[in-house]
Amino acid sequence: MKILLWFLFRAVLAVFCFVYGFKLLFWGHPGAGLVGCGVLLAGAWVIAFPIARILAAPFSAIFWPTGAEPPPPVYGIPESHVKKGLYAEAIREYHEIIRKWPHELKPYVDLLDLAVRRMRDPDLAARIHGEALLKLKKPEERETVTRLYEAMKEARHEEG
Repeated sequence: MKILLWFLFRAVLAVFCFVYGFKLLFWGHPGAGLVGCGVLLAGAWVIAFPIARILAAPFSAIFWPTGAEPPPPVYGIPESHVKKGLYAEAIREYHEIIRKWPHELKPYVDLLDLAVRRMRDPDLAARIHGEALLKLKKPEERETVTRLYEAMKEARHEEG
Protein backbone atom coordinates (compact mmCIF):
# COMPACT_ATOMS: atom_id res chain seq x y z
CA MET A 1 0.00 0.00 0.00
CA LYS A 2 2.82 2.36 0.90
CA ILE A 3 4.57 1.69 -2.44
CA LEU A 4 1.34 2.34 -4.33
CA LEU A 5 0.85 5.69 -2.60
CA TRP A 6 4.48 6.58 -3.28
CA PHE A 7 4.02 5.71 -6.95
CA LEU A 8 0.76 7.68 -7.19
CA PHE A 9 2.38 10.74 -5.63
CA ARG A 10 5.22 10.62 -8.11
CA ALA A 11 2.82 10.01 -11.02
CA VAL A 12 0.72 13.06 -10.07
CA LEU A 13 3.87 15.14 -9.76
CA ALA A 14 5.06 13.90 -13.16
CA VAL A 15 1.72 14.69 -14.81
CA PHE A 16 1.84 18.19 -13.35
CA CYS A 17 5.39 18.62 -14.70
CA PHE A 18 4.38 17.33 -18.15
CA VAL A 19 1.32 19.60 -18.40
CA TYR A 20 3.15 22.68 -17.15
CA GLY A 21 6.22 21.83 -19.26
CA PHE A 22 4.19 21.53 -22.49
CA LYS A 23 2.33 24.73 -21.65
CA LEU A 24 5.63 26.60 -21.26
CA LEU A 25 7.14 24.89 -24.29
CA PHE A 26 4.37 26.02 -26.63
CA TRP A 27 3.78 29.40 -25.05
CA GLY A 28 5.82 31.06 -27.74
CA HIS A 29 8.48 32.76 -25.70
CA PRO A 30 11.98 31.29 -26.26
CA GLY A 31 12.94 31.52 -22.57
CA ALA A 32 9.69 29.84 -21.53
CA GLY A 33 10.32 27.07 -24.07
CA LEU A 34 13.70 26.38 -22.50
CA VAL A 35 12.17 26.30 -19.00
CA GLY A 36 9.42 24.06 -20.39
CA CYS A 37 12.04 21.56 -21.61
CA GLY A 38 13.61 21.56 -18.17
CA VAL A 39 10.25 20.95 -16.49
CA LEU A 40 9.51 18.11 -18.95
CA LEU A 41 12.87 16.51 -18.12
CA ALA A 42 12.15 16.87 -14.40
CA GLY A 43 8.78 15.15 -14.88
CA ALA A 44 10.42 12.30 -16.78
CA TRP A 45 13.05 11.98 -14.06
CA VAL A 46 10.40 11.88 -11.30
CA ILE A 47 8.46 9.02 -12.90
CA ALA A 48 11.39 7.07 -14.41
CA PHE A 49 12.67 5.60 -11.14
CA PRO A 50 9.38 4.03 -9.97
CA ILE A 51 8.75 2.55 -13.41
CA ALA A 52 12.29 1.16 -13.55
CA ARG A 53 11.87 -0.27 -10.05
CA ILE A 54 8.62 -2.01 -10.96
CA LEU A 55 10.06 -3.42 -14.18
CA ALA A 56 13.28 -4.58 -12.49
CA ALA A 57 11.64 -6.22 -9.46
CA PRO A 58 11.20 -9.68 -11.04
CA PHE A 59 14.84 -9.75 -12.09
CA SER A 60 16.31 -8.51 -8.81
CA ALA A 61 15.79 -11.94 -7.25
CA ILE A 62 18.47 -13.27 -9.58
CA PHE A 63 21.11 -11.09 -7.93
CA TRP A 64 19.61 -10.64 -4.44
CA PRO A 65 17.56 -13.71 -3.52
CA THR A 66 15.31 -13.09 -0.54
CA GLY A 67 14.37 -16.57 0.64
CA ALA A 68 17.79 -18.15 0.37
CA GLU A 69 19.33 -19.86 3.36
CA PRO A 70 22.40 -18.14 4.75
CA PRO A 71 25.63 -20.04 4.21
CA PRO A 72 26.68 -22.34 7.03
CA PRO A 73 29.27 -21.07 9.49
CA VAL A 74 32.91 -21.65 8.63
CA TYR A 75 34.83 -23.24 11.49
CA GLY A 76 38.17 -23.62 9.72
CA ILE A 77 39.56 -20.25 10.82
CA PRO A 78 38.97 -20.62 14.58
CA GLU A 79 40.02 -24.28 14.47
CA SER A 80 43.31 -23.34 12.80
CA HIS A 81 43.88 -20.67 15.47
CA VAL A 82 43.36 -23.32 18.16
CA LYS A 83 45.88 -25.65 16.48
CA LYS A 84 48.42 -22.82 16.36
CA GLY A 85 47.82 -21.95 20.02
CA LEU A 86 46.29 -18.56 19.20
CA TYR A 87 43.47 -18.93 21.69
CA ALA A 88 42.43 -15.27 21.90
CA GLU A 89 42.01 -15.11 18.12
CA ALA A 90 40.10 -18.38 18.15
CA ILE A 91 37.73 -17.08 20.83
CA ARG A 92 37.20 -13.91 18.80
CA GLU A 93 36.38 -15.95 15.68
CA TYR A 94 34.00 -18.23 17.59
CA HIS A 95 32.21 -15.19 19.00
CA GLU A 96 31.90 -13.81 15.48
CA ILE A 97 30.24 -17.08 14.45
CA ILE A 98 27.95 -16.87 17.49
CA ARG A 99 27.04 -13.28 16.56
CA LYS A 100 25.93 -14.40 13.09
CA TRP A 101 24.46 -17.78 14.11
CA PRO A 102 23.45 -17.41 17.79
CA HIS A 103 21.43 -20.64 17.88
CA GLU A 104 24.20 -22.89 16.49
CA LEU A 105 25.44 -25.50 18.98
CA LYS A 106 28.95 -26.21 17.65
CA PRO A 107 30.66 -22.90 18.52
CA TYR A 108 29.62 -23.25 22.15
CA VAL A 109 30.89 -26.84 22.29
CA ASP A 110 34.19 -25.84 20.70
CA LEU A 111 34.56 -22.85 23.04
CA LEU A 112 33.89 -25.03 26.08
CA ASP A 113 36.50 -27.50 24.88
CA LEU A 114 38.98 -24.67 24.33
CA ALA A 115 38.32 -23.11 27.74
CA VAL A 116 38.48 -26.35 29.74
CA ARG A 117 41.02 -28.57 27.97
CA ARG A 118 43.43 -26.14 26.40
CA MET A 119 43.23 -22.93 28.39
CA ARG A 120 42.24 -24.54 31.71
CA ASP A 121 40.07 -21.52 32.53
CA PRO A 122 36.98 -22.54 34.55
CA ASP A 123 35.67 -18.96 34.72
CA LEU A 124 35.68 -18.66 30.92
CA ALA A 125 33.99 -22.06 30.64
CA ALA A 126 31.28 -20.95 33.09
CA ARG A 127 30.66 -17.75 31.09
CA ILE A 128 30.46 -19.71 27.82
CA HIS A 129 28.08 -22.21 29.42
CA GLY A 130 25.83 -19.39 30.66
CA GLU A 131 25.84 -17.68 27.28
CA ALA A 132 24.96 -20.95 25.57
CA LEU A 133 22.04 -21.53 27.92
CA LEU A 134 20.71 -18.06 27.14
CA LYS A 135 21.08 -18.19 23.36
CA LEU A 136 20.34 -21.79 22.40
CA LYS A 137 16.66 -22.31 21.63
CA LYS A 138 16.27 -26.08 21.69
CA PRO A 139 16.09 -27.68 25.14
CA GLU A 140 18.04 -30.72 23.97
CA GLU A 141 20.90 -28.48 22.82
CA ARG A 142 20.93 -26.66 26.18
CA GLU A 143 20.98 -30.05 27.90
CA THR A 144 23.85 -31.21 25.68
CA VAL A 145 25.90 -28.13 26.55
CA THR A 146 25.20 -28.60 30.27
CA ARG A 147 26.17 -32.28 30.18
CA LEU A 148 29.33 -31.47 28.25
CA TYR A 149 30.20 -28.63 30.65
CA GLU A 150 29.69 -30.87 33.69
CA ALA A 151 31.69 -33.74 32.13
CA MET A 152 34.57 -31.43 31.23
CA LYS A 153 34.51 -29.94 34.69
CA GLU A 154 34.62 -33.43 36.25
CA ALA A 155 37.45 -34.53 33.98
CA ARG A 156 39.35 -31.38 34.85
CA HIS A 157 38.94 -32.01 38.60
CA GLU A 158 40.14 -35.60 38.20
CA GLU A 159 43.26 -34.44 36.34
CA GLY A 160 44.30 -31.74 38.64
